[in-house]
Amino acid sequence: MVKRMTAVGILVAGALAGCGDQPDAVKTRLEAIEARIGRIETRIANAEKDIPDAQALRDELKTMDGRLAAAEARVTEALTAARAVPPAAPGAPAARPGAGGTGAAVAPAPGAAGQVDTARRDALGTLNAEYRQRLEALRGGQEDATTAQRRDQRRELSRWFREQRRAILLGQTATPPPAP
Repeated sequence: MVKRMTAVGILVAGALAGCGDQPDAVKTRLEAIEARIGRIETRIANAEKDIPDAQALRDELKTMDGRLAAAEARVTEALTAARAVPPAAPGAPAARPGAGGTGAAVAPAPGAAGQVDTARRDALGTLNAEYRQRLEALRGGQEDATTAQRRDQRRELSRWFREQRRAILLGQTATPPPAP
């Protein structure tokens, strides 16, 4: 491509040079063409310098393939380990992988997963509404309380909310809310 453009530039320059007296417009145009060809050749030379070596690309591809294979192996291993955990009997605590064998979740009865999820979602919605309602009551009825008392009441309410949420998610029974 570069050889062809250079050859065209030489032919144009030769044709114009052989014409004898050249008008200024032709000289200007010839100089513009030569300048453009020079810029194109410079750009091509720079592009050839910027092309990474093919072996480096192959090495990087090989490294990435290895990393991907290792990640896939870890995922497969985790799935295998998760499937290997035997299901707990209904009403007995279920062992959770990675929890040190101290899992407190109760396994749902077979076929009841959809019902459990819906019940949990409803219970969480009710809990969230109750928490917001109690929080608003705390904010509105604390004119005579000190800053420390208000902070302690909010902390106690937040602690209760977290416990309730954890109990719902784990399928355990809930505890009564703190007194306002």
